[in-house]
Amino acid sequence: MLKGTWLTYSSLLQVVVACSLAFHGASLAEGNPLQSRELNSGALSRDGHPILKMQFHPVGIPEPGEKTVLQAVASVDGLKLFAAGSYFHKGVHPLVERLAGNKFDVMPIKMPTNPSSWASFFGISADREGDAWAVGSYQPGWTSGVWKVLIMHYDGRQFKFIPAPSPGKAAALFSVVAINPDNAWAVGGYFQHGVGYMTLQFESTNHLLIEHWNGSNWKVVNVSNPGHGQWNGGTNVLAFVSASSPSDVWAVGHYFNDLVSRNLCLRFDGLSWKEVKTPNIGNGINALFGVAATGKKNIWTVGTYTRRRLRKSLVLHFNGLKWAKVITVDIPHVNNLLFGINGDLRRGVWAVGTYFNRNHTGGGPLIERLMGRRFESMPVRKVGSSDYRDVLYEMTTCQQNYFAVGEFYNKVAHRAMIERSSLKRGSPNQY
Repeated sequence: MLKGTWLTYSSLLQVVVACSLAFHGASLAEGNPLQSRELNSGALSRDGHPILKMQFHPVGIPEPGEKTVLQAVASVDGLKLFAAGSYFHKGVHPLVERLAGNKFDVMPIKMPTNPSSWASFFGISADREGDAWAVGSYQPGWTSGVWKVLIMHYDGRQFKFIPAPSPGKAAALFSVVAINPDNAWAVGGYFQHGVGYMTLQFESTNHLLIEHWNGSNWKVVNVSNPGHGQWNGGTNVLAFVSASSPSDVWAVGHYFNDLVSRNLCLRFDGLSWKEVKTPNIGNGINALFGVAATGKKNIWTVGTYTRRRLRKSLVLHFNGLKWAKVITVDIPHVNNLLFGINGDLRRGVWAVGTYFNRNHTGGGPLIERLMGRRFESMPVRKVGSSDYRDVLYEMTTCQQNYFAVGEFYNKVAHRAMIERSSLKRGSPNQY
């Protein structure tokens, strides 16, 4: 497993992954390597840049089920916010929470007729007030192992189910980017055979899946699968998609053959999708989970690689000519993974994810910020129990604030989280 929401209801949620959506007044948990680090206006980063006086704080949000997770977030015109995921209450149901003004509320989601009680959103995107898409997967009945892609469109009033092709026997869309009302892309993967929910949401599908909205309907765009192997047919998956323009769309993920997992990056140039070779660090596991395209000469992607039996955070930058690995100052002696990135240099470049111990226990939310020529870890409250992880999946900006979404687990409850911070002074971004 490389990434997954750990919202595995059948296994009673013994491990956690996802984000930081907590309650007000949560105290710093023990064992957080960052809790003693202060950010103040007099401090300097390792590159000599002034560190901003800022802090991320948990935001109070509705928790509609016994267990809740938020995996994706999108800003609408910088004024409203959508956060998408799922919750558990007599089954798993898709969830969208909206920030309007200074309060989050749960939006009504109407599923198609006669579905089972299993459905989740994995991605969300909006390009304006009346044009937003949420994607994921749902079980169309009680047939074991069968999953269909879930796509819903927000028209300014409500989210409506939109029919879309679902290749194979089990398919999921993990990310979507809304470019304009007649142009949207969604990516994910599928299996030719049936699988359980836990397998599906861990982003380890056998075949790549790209779908395009042309203003009237969704259509599958065929792409080749680089991964192969005797074990489970190989892994091929696209985890995230981003666009700087209609003719500059990027999707990232990973593929696995009988040897090891490798980074995967595809680009749409307005005519067709083509693989873009990206560097792999070392001979161990490499995987990309997030990408931010803000211009043809400014592409950021994040993920993880293995070094000395530890997961290290991975940030790659494309300047229009070549990729370069960006230095990341990780939390020492633990695993570090990055799942999402917000790559706008004007507002600051941020990456989010999680850290955890060598034995895959403990840990907390991870936020890294570009400071000059490197990414450095920012202090974040750990709100879950010390034996379990807090995880952050994505970050965006809204109402002059940064919002990061995810989940935590504290032995009593599995809850979604949103962390918020506002900038106090100008950005030292230099890349």
